Amino acid sequence: MPYESAPPFIIIVGAFCAMAGLQYAGNNIIYGKPKPMGQDEWDKKLIERDTRLREEAKAATAKPKYAFLGGEGKKWLGLF
Repeated sequence: MPYESAPPFIIIVGAFCAMAGLQYAGNNIIYGKPKPMGQDEWDKKLIERDTRLREEAKAATAKPKYAFLGGEGKKWLGLF
């Protein structure tokens, strides 16, 4: 008779796994990465800092804009 309890148990475990799989897939589709687990304020501030540093590094390596052409900067077509 123990075999009679296997199908309901398999259905229940399968339902839990399906719900977790849908949540995981939803996070990957919406955010493009798995859900961060167990992050506190320190971790969130580090992520903000890293994002800011990446943006600053990208801006520093960007091609300089010339004032003569309407962009910001001190160069006038490389003459000064």
